[in-house]
Amino acid sequence: MTSTGFVNRETLSALPADAQKVLLEKRPDVFEDLYEDTILAGFEKIYSVVSGCWYTDDDDSTIADLARSLGVNLKFTSYVRYCTKQ
Repeated sequence: MTSTGFVNRETLSALPADAQKVLLEKRPDVFEDLYEDTILAGFEKIYSVVSGCWYTDDDDSTIADLARSLGVNLKFTSYVRYCTKQ
């Protein structure tokens, strides 16, 4: 089981192109959902449950500061991923 949060591709694609570019250059890690890495690690049964979300407008973090400087509000989706390896 893992638990993490990321900005999904739909949220990224809705941002202005210049903000997308800066965010992808400076913080590509926030857009990685690690699903493919989970498969590559040999896990076969993967079940993800969305456990909530948070927004950079409501946060005091470096990614929130970067988002505000770009004039955008990022939505992070939090989830728990249950995986089994055969």
